[in-house]
Amino acid sequence: LTHTGALQPGSPAIDAILLAYCTDQDSPPNPIIIDQRLFPRPKAKEVFCDIGAY
Repeated sequence: LTHTGALQPGSPAIDAILLAYCTDQDSPPNPIIIDQRLFPRPKAKEVFCDIGAY
């Protein structure tokens, strides 16, 4: 694992992409359901994903 840092309020990385694009690099792509810290991602009922490590 690598070091992660929380996004700060107002960061342009918050809700930066549509949930449909929160996928891995496989073909076909799979939804990303956990982050590298093993926390659920994205949170339930979100329409957008944050980008970045945390």
